[in-house]
Amino acid sequence: MSNRRFKILPGAVLMFTATSVFPHGAGVTGSHVMDWHSETVSRVVSPSYSWNNLGVTMIVAAGETVAIDNRPCMRAAVLDVDVRDSYGFDINEPVDLSLVLHRESSATGVVVAYDRVGGPGRAERTLDPGSNGFVELTIPLPSARFANRGDHGTDLMLTATIPSGPAQQPELITVCDIRVARSFATPTEPHGWLDLTIVDEHRTATAARVGLYDAMGRLPIPAPEAVDIRKFDDMTETYLLQTTAVWPHQNRFVFYVDGRYRARIPVGPYQIVAMKGIEYRLINETLEVRADRTTRKTLRLKRHVDMPGRGWYSGDVHIHNLRNQDTDSEQLLAQTRGEDVHIANILEMGNVARTYFPQYAWGITDRKQRGVHTIVPGQEDPRTLTLGHTIHLNLEHPIRFPDDYLNYHRVFEAVAAEGGISGFAHASGGLPGTTEGMTIQAASGLLDFGEVMQSSEIGTDVWFSLLNLGYRFAPAAGTDYPYIDHPGAVRGYVETGTDYNVDAWFAGLANGRTFVTNGPILEMTLNGQGMGSEVRVDKGQRLNVSASAVLNPDIGGLVGLELIKHGEVVASESSADGAESLTLDFSEAAQESAWYVVRAHGQRPGHSASITAITAPVYVVVDGKELAWKREAVANIANRLISALENVKNRASADVIDSEAWHTMAVWAEEFPPQLESARARIEAAQEHLRDLILAAQRATPEH
Repeated sequence: MSNRRFKILPGAVLMFTATSVFPHGAGVTGSHVMDWHSETVSRVVSPSYSWNNLGVTMIVAAGETVAIDNRPCMRAAVLDVDVRDSYGFDINEPVDLSLVLHRESSATGVVVAYDRVGGPGRAERTLDPGSNGFVELTIPLPSARFANRGDHGTDLMLTATIPSGPAQQPELITVCDIRVARSFATPTEPHGWLDLTIVDEHRTATAARVGLYDAMGRLPIPAPEAVDIRKFDDMTETYLLQTTAVWPHQNRFVFYVDGRYRARIPVGPYQIVAMKGIEYRLINETLEVRADRTTRKTLRLKRHVDMPGRGWYSGDVHIHNLRNQDTDSEQLLAQTRGEDVHIANILEMGNVARTYFPQYAWGITDRKQRGVHTIVPGQEDPRTLTLGHTIHLNLEHPIRFPDDYLNYHRVFEAVAAEGGISGFAHASGGLPGTTEGMTIQAASGLLDFGEVMQSSEIGTDVWFSLLNLGYRFAPAAGTDYPYIDHPGAVRGYVETGTDYNVDAWFAGLANGRTFVTNGPILEMTLNGQGMGSEVRVDKGQRLNVSASAVLNPDIGGLVGLELIKHGEVVASESSADGAESLTLDFSEAAQESAWYVVRAHGQRPGHSASITAITAPVYVVVDGKELAWKREAVANIANRLISALENVKNRASADVIDSEAWHTMAVWAEEFPPQLESARARIEAAQEHLRDLILAAQRATPEH
């Protein structure tokens, strides 16, 4: 089977490879501990998923050990290497990495991503094209740190030279020896104490994300008092921010503090940064730590905007975190409070074979809440690359039908019957099967929301297409932590209309009283009605839209505010220099039923990532015609979706690829044909519904 490119993230490479060989993969990342070690290397791990590991993200296949000329070697696309702590831990010195590769079975080069003093480091070497047999490379690693901050507590990552375009086959390297040679030049440093307090606008101790960097850009290893962070199966205190995150320091390793923090750190001047979501101003100050003395520092957070004061609360619909006990909940709640995420939806994740990120507690009585911050269990399941990944929120218990897995509607209906809400992950585009799965559930009237914002981008193709067919569902935002981003990097705000109420938040999301953002705060009314509303008017009646956006200046400046009708911009305001706020007013006479949304764009000098937000629609019904569709576009959209669904119906087992393939491929090889046949009726019902829409659009005219 051919390989498929999935997505390239800034500063990283994310490759989705379809292959029939996934040796020894285990767990949610498909990792395999290789049968290899040496005097300076304690462990080598080969994963199938590698998410922002020391700055590199790839999806490949787990490696394997091989013998070449009776020499033990490791063949893999990614190898995570742990330097023995007894040999080198939390150092600050040049290190030489020596590798022996088998030339004939290796790619043209090797990349080393490693734990460096000022953040992740990277070195590359190209193999001599004329060489053969076993080739030895010595790669200098300046300012090596080796503080176990890579995946699986490792210190460096080896991978093939990262290709600049889509690869036809996985790039593999065959490594037959790894040696690390220290220079032993790490200086001995005197230490002092830091006593840190972070308070909010009420002068109450509060959780926040923190960076603490010395003159070399080094972040001292956080003390045990820092919040524990779980990334897949790893427990750590540091987290590496994606390059899409706004952060004022080139070292993007951070940690979380729950109000108070005390640590023993090397003496000298420090830059200290604190951030708590998008509603608070960023703190960027300096301090000095002196030998054998305590430096006391209080950081006072100030609000830029108070959304809870307006009755709006933020949420992230897509977080994964294993919860076995109450301490796991407390740790996660501290992390999400540090990002000021009011509703953190923690999803057990599944595929046809099994589930991951188990949750020990479910339901209303087992929500974990502190003030106006709550973690709520849900699920990302069912989940395939045939019909997309689904999300179900506010659940009393997990709901699965693995023997009828492709009939997603069974889960959607069961969730609705118990008062939960359902939607699709990765609705911003790019994941195979998402469009087809969303179409089926929208045609069934079961779709509450789509995760249209992720990785600081808003994807509107699927959403707008379905809106233009007359389907109604809300936008949502999710980070897919720990895969893509930190909790709250993107978030959806929901108007509850009351004081903080978790159930009102889910009801507000389902009813479209929401906008999604990674910075801009939006307001919108149409004839005085807000997001998610239905406005009924007679033909010719005036439609008056009022919209505004504000942006925390620590995040960036606003450059555009747009009113969109049926997917087309009909009015806009802009600022060439980047403004803190923008307003827009628009009026037109109602002609046909339609939907309207407002979108904002921002920018930050020297920061290439998108800063953006978009509202849920306001639906206008003219003369009682309920479908707010784009009538003239219905036939084109519907025919495209009918064809896509036909391709699903005709899919053969040999064409099926899926997430966690080391667990799912054997199941699908046997069960895909009967399960697809079981789902055929629901697929054909969606196709028939689309054909009915085409006929209805052809019959309808502006005069009728």
